[in-house]
Amino acid sequence: MKMVVTRRRFSSVIVCLAMIAALACRSSGGKQQLSETIKKEMVALQNEKNLIEDKLRELERSRSALEQSTRDVRHSIESIQNALNNMQARIEAMEAVPATTPVVPRRLPMVVSIILGVIIIFCVLIYLKLRSMRKRERTQPQALPQVQPPAPPPVPEVAAESGAGSPPSPTETPSP
Repeated sequence: MKMVVTRRRFSSVIVCLAMIAALACRSSGGKQQLSETIKKEMVALQNEKNLIEDKLRELERSRSALEQSTRDVRHSIESIQNALNNMQARIEAMEAVPATTPVVPRRLPMVVSIILGVIIIFCVLIYLKLRSMRKRERTQPQALPQVQPPAPPPVPEVAAESGAGSPPSPTETPSP
């Protein structure tokens, strides 16, 4: 049995040596090519990582803006509720006040009312009179203008010694 064990050991050592020789004979260019591919993938992954981080920052900003607008809306709602509560309190306070008697409208004194009535009546009468006069003027035929005789020449006054002018004689008509 010793021999079987030694053969196995010997064959395992030979297999290990063959594997080491195969790895040693392998070309080093394949490793470089593999590392270049890995580098390219790493750069691509880094770019994707940067894009994802940008999107995360953008989402964080959006979330912050949304939270701020939510706070503003809550504040507005609270303000409106406070205003409604104040209005309700005022309404309740107004309802609690006992009802008063209606205010009687103020009237003019009797004398003033009579004077205003008389003035209005006179204004209406004057308006009607003027209207009827205009109506009559429109309905009358247009008369030819009457020719007036020429006015006599002015008579020179005689100067009186008393300094007062003599009264006009009844035959003389004063000229306008």
